[in-house]
Amino acid sequence: MKISAIDNFLMVLLQDCCASEGLSCGLGLDDDSWQEVATRARQLGVAPVLYYRLRSHPSFVPEAVLRSLKKAYHTTALRNKMIYSTVLEPLRALPASGIPVVVLKGLHLAEIVYGNIALRPMTDADILIKKEDIPRAEEILLRLGFDPPEHSRIRGHRDSRIIFHKTGGAAIEVHWILDRPGSPFKIDHAGLWSRAWPISISGVKTLGLAPEDLLLHICWQISANKQFRKGLYPFFDIQAIINGFCETFDWEAFLLRAKQWNFRNCVYISFALAREFLKAEIPQAVIAQLQPPEASSAVIAYAREQVLAPSTLSPQFVQLISRTTLRGKLSLVKQVFFPPRDTLEKKYGLHPQTCKVYFYYPVRWLYLAAKYSVFVLRMLRRERSMSMRIDAQRRQDRLQQWLSKPNAKRNSL
Repeated sequence: MKISAIDNFLMVLLQDCCASEGLSCGLGLDDDSWQEVATRARQLGVAPVLYYRLRSHPSFVPEAVLRSLKKAYHTTALRNKMIYSTVLEPLRALPASGIPVVVLKGLHLAEIVYGNIALRPMTDADILIKKEDIPRAEEILLRLGFDPPEHSRIRGHRDSRIIFHKTGGAAIEVHWILDRPGSPFKIDHAGLWSRAWPISISGVKTLGLAPEDLLLHICWQISANKQFRKGLYPFFDIQAIINGFCETFDWEAFLLRAKQWNFRNCVYISFALAREFLKAEIPQAVIAQLQPPEASSAVIAYAREQVLAPSTLSPQFVQLISRTTLRGKLSLVKQVFFPPRDTLEKKYGLHPQTCKVYFYYPVRWLYLAAKYSVFVLRMLRRERSMSMRIDAQRRQDRLQQWLSKPNAKRNSL
C-alpha cells in the first residue's frame, strides 16, 4: 500500500526532527488540503498532538483548520479529566482495603509519560489487580456506585477482565491478567507485580508498570491485541516512553522479556512502524536483535495497511467466503449464529449460567444481520471494492498468525 501525500505530510508534521520542514512544505498547501490533513489527523487519533505542534505557528495554518484541531485537543482534555475523576476514588478505596492496583495504558501514559492529559486519547480507565482480590474489588466498586457488570452498557470479558460502568462517569476495566487464557503469549504477571513502581495519578499514590514492561505491553496492545487498528497515536506511546526514560531504560532486560513472553515479533513490527511514521529514536542494535530471520517486507506492508486503512470485515466472514464445501460453510454459520452460552455470557457481561443468555441469541442475530447484510449483497454483485476488502482481511489474518508464532519458529510471510 502506497502512503498518500496527505498522510506523508501529516507524519512529517508529527516528527520531532522534521516539524519545521513540514511547516515549510505546508506553505504551498491550499485550504482544502489542510482540511484533509486535519481530517486524517482526527481519523488516526493524533489531532490533539498535531494541534499542540501547530499552535505556536498560526501563520502557517488556515484559521479554520487550527480551530478544528484545537477543538479536538480540548475535547480530549475534557474526556480525560472525566476519566481521571472517575478512577480516583477507586484508586484510593482499593489500596485502603488492602488491594494493590497497577494503572495501565492511557491512565499511566497521559499524565506520567506525556505530562499533558490532552495529548493522549482514552476511552476508559484500565487497572490491574490480583485475581484473588477480584471479589472484594467488585464489592468496593459497587459500593462506590458502579453498575454491576451484567448491567453495564459495556461488554465484559470474565476470562481476563471485568468492565464496570458508572452513570455520568467513565468505564473502568479491571484486569487480573493482560492477555487471555490460552494465549500464545507468556506474560510474566508475577514479574510485573514485583517490578511495579510507585507513581502518583492526580495526587493519588498508586503503582505503574516498570518502563520496560510498559513498553512491552504497549507494543503487544498495538499489534497482537488491537491488530494495528488504533491509528497513529499508539506509536507516539512508544516514542514517549523511550524518550521519557531514555537515561534509565534497560534495553537488555527489555529484549530478554520480549523473548521470554513471545513478544519479539510484536515488538519488532511496532518498532519498525514507529521509526517509519515518527522517526522514533530506537537503537539500531535493538532492532537488529529483534528482527526475525528472513523477515519479509510484506509483514511491514500488511501492518502499515491496517494502521492507515484498516479492514472492517470480520475474520469469520472471510472464513465463510473462503471455505469451499457446503458442510464447512454450514459448520461456521452454526458457530457464528449459535455460539456456546458461555461465549455469549462473556460477550454481554452476564452472570454464568443465567437464563437471560437465551434472550441474547436473537440480539446477536439482529446484530449480525445489520452488520453484514450490506456486505453480502455487495459480494453477490461481485463488486470489486468488496473483493479488495476481503483480500485485505486475509492479509490481516496472515499477519496475526505471524505475530503469534513462537520466537523459535519465526518465519517470513
